Amino acid sequence: MTGIVVAIVLIGCLGILTLYARARKRYAPLFALEHLEEYVIALDAMGAAGRTQSPTPATHTTSAKLALVYTVEPKDEEVVHHLSLRLLEGPTPHNVGMRFLMMAVERLTADGATVGLAVSAATVHHAEWTLSGAQNEAFETKAPLERRAVGGLFLAATDRAKHVPVTRADK
Repeated sequence: MTGIVVAIVLIGCLGILTLYARARKRYAPLFALEHLEEYVIALDAMGAAGRTQSPTPATHTTSAKLALVYTVEPKDEEVVHHLSLRLLEGPTPHNVGMRFLMMAVERLTADGATVGLAVSAATVHHAEWTLSGAQNEAFETKAPLERRAVGGLFLAATDRAKHVPVTRADK
């Protein structure tokens, strides 16, 4: 009887270790410093393109297969900014999507902007904010980050992502 219990526990532990190894292999490239730097550079380029209020969405896919779409749309006296992101291969876990979304919010929004966050049933993570025409004109793309600062931005975004309310986009 004791042998059966030990075997069940060992099989359970082996299953957990297998799941952990798979998740680590799949998500580790997303959190590598080189990928975080690539992501911030892409955000900055998309933000600069968005300042021109081009009708064509700015898009980028990172080396770790994180897809981004950024649009800027003038509406009356305001300008609406919208960013969507998702992993191309499989669903985007909430803790992954929110970390990257919060990094984007930090890099692309003006101080004091109110940001709405949502997640669709297809696990696409969205952020939208509205600036007055004057705020949009005054807001400039932030200075490039040094390599050390990218890690700090990620840690701050990770902490903020824990405390942000998110709505379902498909409801």
